[in-house]
Amino acid sequence: MKRVSVIIILAALMFFNLKLAAQPSIGGFNVYYGHLHNHCNISDGKQTPGYAYNYAKTIGDLDFFSLSDHSTMISSSEWTAMKAAAEKYNEPGVFTAFWGFEWTNNHEGHVTVTNSADYVSTAAPTNNFTGLCNWLNNNECVAFFNHPGHTDETGLEFYHFSTRPCDKIVGMELWNETQRFERFYYTDGYYSGDGNLGWFDEALARGWKIGAAGSEDNHIGTWGTWTESRLAVLATANNRTEIMNALKARNFFSTYDKNLALSFKIGGNEMGSTITGGSYQVLIQASDADHEVFTRIELLRNGFVVNAWIPNSSNPAIYASLNCFDREYYYIRVMEADGDEAISSPIWISGGAANLPPNIVNDYPIKAGSQTFVFDFSTDYDGWSGDFADYPVADSIFYELEFKRTTLPAPLNTSKNALMIKGNNHSDDLFMFIKRKITGLSPNKIYKLLIDIELASSVPTHAVGIGGAPGESVYLKAGASLVEPQKVESGGFYLMNIDKSNQVSPGIDMDTLGHIGVTDTTSVFTLIKRTNAAHLFTISTDDAGTVWVCIGTDSGFEGTTTLYYNKITLSFDNITGKDDAPDMDETILFPNPAMDVLYIKSGKYEIRSIELFNMNGQPVNAVRNSDRISLKNLIAGTYSVRVTYENNSFVTKKIVIQ
Repeated sequence: MKRVSVIIILAALMFFNLKLAAQPSIGGFNVYYGHLHNHCNISDGKQTPGYAYNYAKTIGDLDFFSLSDHSTMISSSEWTAMKAAAEKYNEPGVFTAFWGFEWTNNHEGHVTVTNSADYVSTAAPTNNFTGLCNWLNNNECVAFFNHPGHTDETGLEFYHFSTRPCDKIVGMELWNETQRFERFYYTDGYYSGDGNLGWFDEALARGWKIGAAGSEDNHIGTWGTWTESRLAVLATANNRTEIMNALKARNFFSTYDKNLALSFKIGGNEMGSTITGGSYQVLIQASDADHEVFTRIELLRNGFVVNAWIPNSSNPAIYASLNCFDREYYYIRVMEADGDEAISSPIWISGGAANLPPNIVNDYPIKAGSQTFVFDFSTDYDGWSGDFADYPVADSIFYELEFKRTTLPAPLNTSKNALMIKGNNHSDDLFMFIKRKITGLSPNKIYKLLIDIELASSVPTHAVGIGGAPGESVYLKAGASLVEPQKVESGGFYLMNIDKSNQVSPGIDMDTLGHIGVTDTTSVFTLIKRTNAAHLFTISTDDAGTVWVCIGTDSGFEGTTTLYYNKITLSFDNITGKDDAPDMDETILFPNPAMDVLYIKSGKYEIRSIELFNMNGQPVNAVRNSDRISLKNLIAGTYSVRVTYENNSFVTKKIVIQ
C-alpha cells in the first residue's frame, strides 16, 4: 500500500512539473491565460461558486479565473461564499483564483471589478459611473469596461469617456462570450468624424490608460471551454501578487488563441508601459504552442496602422526603429493563418518631444484629416514587394530581372538599406514596380495622395541610348488603386492589371512624376527626389479603408536600369465633404445587382466619365458624358465602377452583375 501511495505522489508531481514546463514564455515573462468576467448561480449563471472555480481549474485548464456576479444580486453571505471558494481552489504556481463583481448600470455601462475587499451595487453613492469611479479610486482592485456598446440606448454609456480617467480601470473587453473583435473592436465607436475609431481607441484618445482585454462572461456553466479566446497576462509567476501586478501594469493582451504568446516592446519596455518621447528600437515577438503561422503583424499609432509586416513564420521577431512623440500611444495586432488574432495593450508616450497634432479634447472628437506613412527600409521591406511587367513571358532570364533589399551603393551611405530593383530592357517598354497595401484609412472616403520618393540613380541627363535616353526615357510613375497591382499574362506577354498607360503618358491608376536622370555630369549613384506635389492623386478607399499604392518606372530605353528606393512618404488627406470632393452618399448606382444597364445618380457635379473594371483591375467598358453604362455581354460577378466628375474628382463603388 505504501508503494502505491508513493507512485501516486510521484505521478502527481510529474504532472505538476509538466504543466509548469509547458507554460509559454516570451520577452522575459511567462504567459498565463484566463478570464475575470464570469457568473454562477449567485446571480444569473449556473452552478455554485465552488463548482465554477473547480471547473475552470480542472476542466477549463485556465491559469487564473474570477467570478464577477451582478452586484445587484449579491448578498453579503454570497459574497463571503464566493471569496471562500476562491480561497479553496487558489493554488500558487498552478491556479490563481480571484473574486469580484459586475457593476451593472443598464444606461451607463457594465464594469467588472476584481479582487476588492467588498462590493457595491448601483445604489447611491455608486448609482452612476462617476460614483463608481470614486469608489474604485479609494479601494484596492482592478476593473474593466465590459462589452462596450451594449447599453448605450440613452447615449450615456461610460459617459463616452468624458470623465477624468480612473487608473483602477485597466482594460476593456475586445471580445465577450463568443463574440469576437468584429463586434467590440473592429467597429465605429460612439463618435463620428474620427476616422472610424472604435470604443477602445476612443477611450485611449481621451486619456484612459486601458489595455486590451476580453472575457467569457460565462452564464452557462462551461468556464474555459465555451471558447478558446483568452485574456493573456505577462507575469513572472502564477500567483495573486504577480498576476495582479501584471494587470495593474497593463502587461496583458487579448487573443482568440488559447496558447498564443506575444511581446511588444519599445526601447525594452513591455506593453502597458509609459515612456518619454524619443528615438527607440521596437521589438515584436510572437509564438504559438501549436506552431501556427503568423501571416501579418501591424503596428498602430493612435488607432491607425503605421507599419505592417508579413512574416509567414510561427516564431516571428520584428525589429524596427521608431520616433515617438508626446501624447502618442502604440499597440500591435497579429494575425495567424487560421484566422486567429491577438491585440496587445498599448505603450503610452508622455513628455519628451512634442508632436504637432493636439491631444483630443473631451466632447470634441478629432476630425479625420491627413495620415502620413514613412518607409525607409532600414530594418526590413516595410511591407513592400517588387515585380516586373511589359516583357515576354518566356524571357525572364534574358531581361535579368532582380529585386531585393540591400545596402545603398558607394559613394552613398553603404550601411543604409534600400529597395534595389534592376532590369535589362529589350522591349522598349519594361515596367519595374514596387507596391504596398495601405490599411487604416477611413472606409469609403476620398483622399488626395501626396507621394514623395527619394531614390538613388546613376544615370546622367542628355545621354544617348538605344531606343531612348537612359535618363529622360525612363519615366517614374506612381499612383493608387483598389485592386492589387500585379502582372497578368496576355498573348505571351506580362501586362499590368491596372491602367498605368505607357511610357510618358499618365494612366487612370498612375501619374507620371518625371524621369530618373540626375545631371549632365552624373557618373555615380546619387540620391534624387521626385514628387507629385504639383498634381495630387485622388483615390477613394474601399469598405475596409484600404488602397494599394504602386510606384514604378516605364522604360523607353533599351538597356539596364538599376535603381534604389531609399525613402517613400505617403500623405493621405481626407477630402470627403470638402468643396472639391464628391459626396459618396450622393453618388447612387442602381439597380444593384444589375443586368443590362447601370444608372448613376450624381450629386452636385456633372459626370465626365464612367469606367467599369473587373476584379483583376482590367477595364471592360467606359462611357463619357453619360449617366448610364451598358453591362451587356459581361460575365456575372463583382465589378468596380469609377465615376469621374467635371472637377477631376471621382468615386469608386462596387456592383454585382447578374
